[in-house]
Amino acid sequence: MIEKWWVFPFIAILGISLLAFIPSPSNTLNPNKYIDSYENIFIKASTIDLYFDDTSDKIFLNDKLFVEEKNDAVYLTAPSQFSISSQSTKIVIGTKNRIQKLKVDGISIKISGIAAIKSIIIDGIGINIDSDISCESIDIKGTGITLKGLMDCITAKIKGTSVNLNIAMANNKDMDINCTNINATIKYFDDSPYFKDLRVSGLSGAMSLILPKNDFFKVEKDISKNIAVNTFFY
Repeated sequence: MIEKWWVFPFIAILGISLLAFIPSPSNTLNPNKYIDSYENIFIKASTIDLYFDDTSDKIFLNDKLFVEEKNDAVYLTAPSQFSISSQSTKIVIGTKNRIQKLKVDGISIKISGIAAIKSIIIDGIGINIDSDISCESIDIKGTGITLKGLMDCITAKIKGTSVNLNIAMANNKDMDINCTNINATIKYFDDSPYFKDLRVSGLSGAMSLILPKNDFFKVEKDISKNIAVNTFFY
């Protein structure tokens, strides 16, 4: 009788080896096509990785996204199977031509790059922005918000539980922050209008304000007393 005890380990090893060559599904919808950009862009997905490319006038996206075009607007929606936070949708928006309105709705939102957009609305739970943005207005709502970079905007509204800011403000007239805790460094550039309004409502935290040493420059501050504020001049 021929002994066959060695056959079973061999088959198991062979099976494991073959599995290594079977591609596993990706957790990211990476761009594989592009469309022309629109004046108004609406994005809805669970986990969003959004990059602004100021050298392009196209939108780069995955062909599994649902695309609905209406006049001067485009609606980009991730498919239902990408509804859990571990799966990501990556989109590149060309901002070479000025966009009128961008609205991003998701759970986890990451934004980077350079953009000139008239109006920006971001609604999520975890929001991480590291970007240079030029806009007339920006409205950010989330639970945990981290914001870094240049904010060249007239009005800014930020509402969240935990807010972390390391930003430079240009051409800003009005900034309104509503949060539970804040950790912020805000630098104001010496630009018009010289009179700025800064309102911060929160239960705890610390802020550093870096202001130009200019007789004409003034920030009218309305900040909760339980938030520590240090002011520096340059």
